[in-house]
Amino acid sequence: MIDKKRSRLLLILILLSAPALFSWTYEENQWEFPARLALMGKINRFNPYIELQGMYHLPEGRFRYASMTAGSYIKVAPWLKMGAFYTFQTGARHLEDWSFTAGPPDSHWWEDTAGRTEHLITFDATPRFLLDFLPGRNWLAPIKIRYIYNVSENLHNLLVRPGITFVVMPDRTPLLTISLNYSLYFALNWGEAPLYSHGPYLSLIGHVNEWFKIEGRASYRYARYAVEDNGSWILNSSVFTFGLGLIFTPDFS
Repeated sequence: MIDKKRSRLLLILILLSAPALFSWTYEENQWEFPARLALMGKINRFNPYIELQGMYHLPEGRFRYASMTAGSYIKVAPWLKMGAFYTFQTGARHLEDWSFTAGPPDSHWWEDTAGRTEHLITFDATPRFLLDFLPGRNWLAPIKIRYIYNVSENLHNLLVRPGITFVVMPDRTPLLTISLNYSLYFALNWGEAPLYSHGPYLSLIGHVNEWFKIEGRASYRYARYAVEDNGSWILNSSVFTFGLGLIFTPDFS
């Protein structure tokens, strides 16, 4: 009799805790095609910066994200630039925008954020080290460290992007800048794991003349979104990006 009661009690406990034992994992692939128009001026040690950006998304088949950024870098040392920027953006997605329902059948989706506006403050430090021991003596090793505070959503993020850059300089005149980097995105006050997204980033910049450049870039970024709510809900997101940019670099010194 006692064994039967224990068995029934154990069965009840298992049924009550069953939702927490289930785990739903989803996979998604996204394609992004950003285009940007940027001005990176020069006034002595300062580099004032203004950028307009729009992005086309697949499989959504529409323009969802757009942003405007303004601020400035300052050359603190020959090997270090620091900067502060303000960004106004629309259409960005965050963890809380991913929704799901338990089954059967279970389903998940992204909330529509196309009309949502947000304000961001960014602080940037980018040390660069000359790798003169490599052939060509035109190799650099930059490390971008960027703190991003989303004022509207109270989200704190950190981007760390180490990389290597080679500048093609026939006759000591820059012709093409090739940069291969690896982006690491850390969530400082949200999510379950600090490192939530990472991936390689390739950039090619053609120097048309001293004040105008054309940029092409490609990247892959893996992101993992996890929520504990009546079980474990996990979204593994792969984002492929191919972008173009026009960059104006006038010297006002």
